[in-house]
Amino acid sequence: MRRAARTVLLPAVLTVLALAVQFGPAVVPIRGPAWLADLGPSSVRFALWEGLWALGTVAALAGACALGYREARHREVGPAYLRYVGVVASAGTTVLLLVLAGWVVFNGSNGSNPFLGLLTVVTLLVGVPGILTVAALAGVAFASTCGDDTSVRSDAELGPLALGAATVAGTGYLLNSVADLAITAGDGVGVAASLPQFGSTGATVLAYLQAGQLAGDIVVIGAGMALGVLAVSRRGVATPSRRFVGIVAAGALGGLLVAWVSVTWYVTTGGGDASAPSFVSAAASFPDAVVWTGVVTVLAVVAGVGVAQFETDRPDAAGGEGTDSTSADPAARPR
Repeated sequence: MRRAARTVLLPAVLTVLALAVQFGPAVVPIRGPAWLADLGPSSVRFALWEGLWALGTVAALAGACALGYREARHREVGPAYLRYVGVVASAGTTVLLLVLAGWVVFNGSNGSNPFLGLLTVVTLLVGVPGILTVAALAGVAFASTCGDDTSVRSDAELGPLALGAATVAGTGYLLNSVADLAITAGDGVGVAASLPQFGSTGATVLAYLQAGQLAGDIVVIGAGMALGVLAVSRRGVATPSRRFVGIVAAGALGGLLVAWVSVTWYVTTGGGDASAPSFVSAAASFPDAVVWTGVVTVLAVVAGVGVAQFETDRPDAAGGEGTDSTSADPAARPR
């Protein structure tokens, strides 16, 4: 009973941390103590918040991955991984919805646009409990399929996977940057007039921001996991070994760099607009992009490898213990 309670409580705590990471950098500079203004000019404070944002995201993802790894080492999660994923996702979703409901109760809706409200909720559901669940599943994959990737004999055979990871990460970042691109294409006030509008200027910018983030997260999670499944079925990857993870990470970082440089160049030049952000200011967001796009891409690929292996092994593991069983001896498992 105590172990099952921890399985539910820990994802809930990680969800609270992830929400604090998402909204903290926006709230603290406004409602924080007065001494924060003495940290330096706005560009320095912006870089500080971006760095803290990236560190907090790393902590949340690492915690979710460690949670999955711990569960897999203490229980036979593999045969019942869908049940475990459901528990983690449900715990995170419940906490998120409770937080949002509390926000509405204490602050009111203020006549907000229902479409934007729904879009925000869906974006948060995918971007917080969704990504944390993928990270937890990646931890299960690391623990349940440890060993050497003996079926892949050369790095050249993994080359297409690196290219696939580059495509996933680059596309995810481009979609996350939809709002910045739309604003830069305009006249400096809101998104370009030629693009669809959603009411006021602020509402339109928010809609593009949320839609881009939602689309980017869906691509990184969905396409990343699909790439992991293909790695098992087409390339014979047996485990997420260090070599496999390294090649996928290098590909994801390369694709992210190409997309980031392209977007940053376009946004900072701004068509000659003097109000465009400087390159130094734009560079402050790069660590967050690496974490939110590159790291999540790698975790999604590893999670996809785990899913493919768990589905393959399900008939042989039908009699195994599930996530609500008593502890299993890790040393008794095949390596």
